Amino acid sequence: MANSLALKWTDDDVNKLIELCNNEVTPAKAAEALGRSKSSVISKARQLNLWFLREDSWTSEDMDTLRDMASKGCSVVEIAGALSRSCRAVRAMAKFWGIYIVKTRDSSECMKLKRYRDSWTVADDAYLSDGIKSGVSPEQLASDLERSIDGIYSRMSKLGITICGVC
Repeated sequence: MANSLALKWTDDDVNKLIELCNNEVTPAKAAEALGRSKSSVISKARQLNLWFLREDSWTSEDMDTLRDMASKGCSVVEIAGALSRSCRAVRAMAKFWGIYIVKTRDSSECMKLKRYRDSWTVADDAYLSDGIKSGVSPEQLASDLERSIDGIYSRMSKLGITICGVC
């Protein structure tokens, strides 16, 4: 798939990507369907503000955390941060199971449940930078650092870290 890096995205490719995202496929399946690398598909989806189905499924612990945090009045952002999932995924799962999530929050009780909004340390930054340079996926780094994938990409942007050596 080395040639896929040189392929331009056609309108048909973009429309197919939109359709795949709407059908909630994983990035790997979308890459296979489009004959492109997974990173290329993820990058293009981000440019288009599209989201993929998470490759790992919700565990019973995830559901317990969702129910517990929602019952305490945590916002979708707080819950997503605690679960290292997107707000969209949290909203979708809550809607599916009929779990009400408040739109705003006054108390900070939920902030203590996980690392969400903890400051980045010098060690975290070094781990992120070294991991990317070593070829570790942002998804794996998010898991290792107990951060959301959006948090990883945001921090990479702040630090000027890119995934490809040419960028």
